[in-house]
Amino acid sequence: MSFASLLKDRLEGIVPVTLEMCLILQRHYELLLVWNRRLNLTTVTSLEEAVERHYAESLILAARIGSGRIGDIGSGAGFPGFPVAAFHPSSQVVLVESDQRKAAFLREASDLVRNVRVQCVRANRFAGPADWIVSRAVRVEDVLEVALRLQSRLAVLVGLAEKDHLLADRRLAGAEAVQLPWGESRWLVTARCFT
Repeated sequence: MSFASLLKDRLEGIVPVTLEMCLILQRHYELLLVWNRRLNLTTVTSLEEAVERHYAESLILAARIGSGRIGDIGSGAGFPGFPVAAFHPSSQVVLVESDQRKAAFLREASDLVRNVRVQCVRANRFAGPADWIVSRAVRVEDVLEVALRLQSRLAVLVGLAEKDHLLADRRLAGAEAVQLPWGESRWLVTARCFT
């Protein structure tokens, strides 16, 4: 199966996927494979697993948030921020990554879309502004600290323990958890942050 058909298959009935989005994300995937040979961006590189874990999960997050100014904390290889940018072309997405080599990859990948900027800073140095803070595979407290400081909305892809932690956090309002369709340990949590 091709990248586009796999992505559409995984998200059928969940998230609408356009041909333009598929082409952008496929180019990102191809670039990721090239860079991954010399820089460990991800251990998940097989087409099927990458489409599900990287792209489909990120697009589920994208479909649950509004457009606007979005900060992706600890972007790594560009997840979830890069698919969010492809899904919301009118948004401004900042990929925040402290590792200079990963930030170099993100800068090259950002040539594929017009609404992405890269900031090579630690999460606590990201000054925003941001309507949404998004993340995955980053320590939840680090992401929460940024969202609270900027009084942003939060959308994070987490495991079961992190989901329970976020739902119990009194600094969050309207927290909701949605289980991802392929694995009981994968969750999307959204919330409003206040101090």
